[in-house]
Amino acid sequence: MTKGYILLIGEPSDVVLQYFGSYLLEQNCNVVYINQNLLGVTVNLDSNYWYLPNFGKVSHTEILGVYNRCMGFDPLAKIASAVYNANIFLSGMLDYEYTLVVNRPSAMLSNNSKPLQNYLLRTFGLEHPEYICVANAVIVQHSCNIIYKSICSIHSIVNKVQTANKSFVKEPLLLQQAINGYNVRVHVVGKSLFATKITAKQIDYRYCKYNKHEVYNLPAEIKSICYQIAGKLQLLFCGIDLIFMQGKYYFLEVNTAPGYNYYEQSFPESDISAALYKLLIGEKNDFATQ
Repeated sequence: MTKGYILLIGEPSDVVLQYFGSYLLEQNCNVVYINQNLLGVTVNLDSNYWYLPNFGKVSHTEILGVYNRCMGFDPLAKIASAVYNANIFLSGMLDYEYTLVVNRPSAMLSNNSKPLQNYLLRTFGLEHPEYICVANAVIVQHSCNIIYKSICSIHSIVNKVQTANKSFVKEPLLLQQAINGYNVRVHVVGKSLFATKITAKQIDYRYCKYNKHEVYNLPAEIKSICYQIAGKLQLLFCGIDLIFMQGKYYFLEVNTAPGYNYYEQSFPESDISAALYKLLIGEKNDFATQ
């Protein structure tokens, strides 16, 4: 059993947090879970302690590492001052006080804008599909393959724009060149890397009932680029989406809070949970890169 606690922060309904929490319990790890919805209500903190109902005080010095899946709150929403202050204080603790946070709130912000990510990573040696961002506009008939998806971190089902119809787009939308290759999801966990090849009949393989996951051996050059991407965005843990087509790797986006359980459950031989656990307790990362 580890000496000290791993701190999990997020929503009770978060299946990724549930999945990793179950793994930690199997390792007999001491876990403290923070329900972000109760911050400033029944869960509070100051510069020295967490104050938790039915648990008591937990010193910040007892925390080995933090797995942060807190999505924050709408700053324009009407919320109690105690809730607002607790969330702001927690963000400061995660960004500046805790030694090991996966990932810090400031580092997770890049996923709020896919165009920003593309700009930040434009010189890293990967191909980038052409794209435009539209809002309050009519999409007219076109002759090329175009997909549409959310411009930010909000989940959306990726699909092709219908060429025969005119469509009015109100909210900001990203229209992107369709790349007809196979998907590669790369998880970078500290100094470990896990690559999975996914083949599916639908564009968005997450919503395809029949798809195939395989261990994928990335070329050394692309592995190095993935590590550089994680370093550039200051992410200890991230999911990088690539597409391979005609000898080239195309960069799609970086997920700063990856739903890695989907990939590990689809391909149980993966050791992402183990790598994440070792990272959070500060053990030497001795996993061979894959």
